[in-house]
Amino acid sequence: MHLLKIKEESEVFNTNHSVDTVEKTIREEIDATFTSKQFNFSGEYQGSMSYVLKDQFSFMVLKPSFGPLVFLEVHLKKSTQFEEEISSLKVKKRLGKTFYFHFWFPLFLAFMVFLLISYLYTVNSLAFSFEILFFIGIPILWGLIIYVVAYFKLESQVSRFERLLKSNNISFLEKK
Repeated sequence: MHLLKIKEESEVFNTNHSVDTVEKTIREEIDATFTSKQFNFSGEYQGSMSYVLKDQFSFMVLKPSFGPLVFLEVHLKKSTQFEEEISSLKVKKRLGKTFYFHFWFPLFLAFMVFLLISYLYTVNSLAFSFEILFFIGIPILWGLIIYVVAYFKLESQVSRFERLLKSNNISFLEKK
């Protein structure tokens, strides 16, 4: 069971629409103004028919911010099977640097506080109290909150990308 397990995995969508149609759909969403965005995607063209899609507007802003919390990489590829053009879209789920900072730093901080408390407890023979555990629990709780938010945000972005394509009448032959 992979309950809330974040994987930076790829999903491949095959469609019988041309690569130009799919690329035009993605560019229209990226280039739309803020008020006319339908699926809240912004991003940039990476070259060789690949795009990075991230949220234009987010209700949660993390400071310090090193870019998006999560984003999608979309790679378009054209192939021909049985004299029919088939476009394949490879959508990679990616975690941003902001996720790594806000997930691993609190865990590192909790570990360092645990070491300090352990040292003070052994050297000074302090009486152990459960209030000390709050100093360890709060950073761990923050890391878990960031993890859960990133998981649901990543799944939401993939479903919004699918809806973006379906709203422009781009249907899928198969999804891997």
